[in-house]
Amino acid sequence: MILRFINRLFLTLALAFVAFGALSAFAAQREGTRVLSNTVAGCLVLALGFLWAAVRCKKEGKIRLFLMVLSLSVVELIFQATAWLGLLPGVSTKVSCPYGRVYWTSEGLGNSIRNSDGWYYPEFDLGASNRIAMIGDSFVEAVEVHRTRNQAAVLQGLLKQDSPAWSVLALGTHGTSPAHHLDVLEYAQQHFQPREVILCLYLGNDITESSPALNYTPPADFIYYDLDDHNNLVLNPASADCRDRLRRLRESNHAGLFWSLPRILPSHCMMLQSALSIRDAISRRRRRTALQAAAEQAQPNNAAAREMGGAGLNSAPFAVNPTPEARRALRVMERELERCQEICERHGIRLRLVTIPVFPAAFYQTQKGRDWTLKIGDYDYLGPERELAVFALDHKLPLLALGAYLQARKLDVEDIRKLYWFQGTGHFTEAGHDLCARAIQQSFYMDKKH
Repeated sequence: MILRFINRLFLTLALAFVAFGALSAFAAQREGTRVLSNTVAGCLVLALGFLWAAVRCKKEGKIRLFLMVLSLSVVELIFQATAWLGLLPGVSTKVSCPYGRVYWTSEGLGNSIRNSDGWYYPEFDLGASNRIAMIGDSFVEAVEVHRTRNQAAVLQGLLKQDSPAWSVLALGTHGTSPAHHLDVLEYAQQHFQPREVILCLYLGNDITESSPALNYTPPADFIYYDLDDHNNLVLNPASADCRDRLRRLRESNHAGLFWSLPRILPSHCMMLQSALSIRDAISRRRRRTALQAAAEQAQPNNAAAREMGGAGLNSAPFAVNPTPEARRALRVMERELERCQEICERHGIRLRLVTIPVFPAAFYQTQKGRDWTLKIGDYDYLGPERELAVFALDHKLPLLALGAYLQARKLDVEDIRKLYWFQGTGHFTEAGHDLCARAIQQSFYMDKKH
């Protein structure tokens, strides 16, 4: 009786892995992703293993394998329980897919699932007539806090106090730049038809991510634009495949829940995500080490540059006398913003900009009280923000320069520290998201006619 049950279980598992592998193969072909191709290979190996165990394995071997499967199931249940209680340490997962699991412990604690469109946010209120798409990188995705407590969700709550016609749609993706936001803007128009777009720019890396030389990521793995001889924006040819893959991935989230299962199910397997978290932590450490080494080579004995590199950032755009490559990167980003404005004008969308400042460790070491400055040594960390303010004025774009906003309100240095994780140098805490949302409301929406 027991052996019959075990044989049926193994055959069922083999069929399940075959079906899941076939579905993953279809998704991999459609999306052009190698990750799912690896999933197909893994499913095939497991299916053959369970099939062999059911047909050829001896009694003792079957029982041992059954006990192993049972033990792994119990361990996974323990992982699931501790994760939902927020007690599972060191695991970080944020797979972008409908209903994908988000559990993030590197900063704060993000512990929820994505919405049905694959974004880390509550379900979008598409019945509201005044839809605002907030587009940006990890500062908008905000996996460090619960999906109901990021700046977009707080802003939506503030606006709905005055009228239910307002809704905010957070379209944030970690590891992206204004070059990526161009495609997200087109995606937002196609699927959600927003009335307005708030484009959030994190000055800590959005400028350097406009240049392969400053970002240390090859064009085949990132989206970069260049300037041609006539100063026009053109896609870096080596980035074409990367852009196409990301486009297909976003569109696949709207293909139906069944076709998203190859991403959804692994995102909820906390044992698998624990192993992947170790791999990703090693990768992040290597990148930071590379940035520190590059900073040391470019500017020997420059503690500020080395420190920024340790945080995964490049200090080049903040130099009082920026290098030609840093200036070029800023020009590329400004051309990308011009392209965003063209897209918005074509679709009758109102574009607004928000710049998020970086506060390096040197700021907290040298500044006290309310009369502080971000011009420290050979660096001016508000310099790029001022240049973008001039750009926004010239292009008649409403802008919230958050650095200047904090400075004008004479926020205390220790209060600023509380707005960011990692002792004031990481992503926004809940306090940071709340302040940013209220600043956006005060800057753009006090006059409800707009």
